[in-house]
Amino acid sequence: MTTTYPNKFLPGNELQIGDVVKLGPGPFADAIVRNVTADEVTFYRPYGTDGGMPTVTSGGVILYTGLEEFSRALPTDQTYFVYQRKGETQ
Repeated sequence: MTTTYPNKFLPGNELQIGDVVKLGPGPFADAIVRNVTADEVTFYRPYGTDGGMPTVTSGGVILYTGLEEFSRALPTDQTYFVYQRKGETQ
């Protein structure tokens, strides 16, 4: 069960697996928390690219899509905007 979270900034060590966070502006800025340890938090998110081809050639269609996985070190003073938390009731 996924519920809307009350749009709250949380430090990385308070994130939970399955949280959906906003990392910045843009269509691919949302990421899902994959793992949290004492040392780092791991996210994954979709990405899309046209491979650097001109839109005239590609017709504006995204040619490559996939999932990106990346980690950020903990602890830091960075907070993450959590707007969805899996399994939590309001």
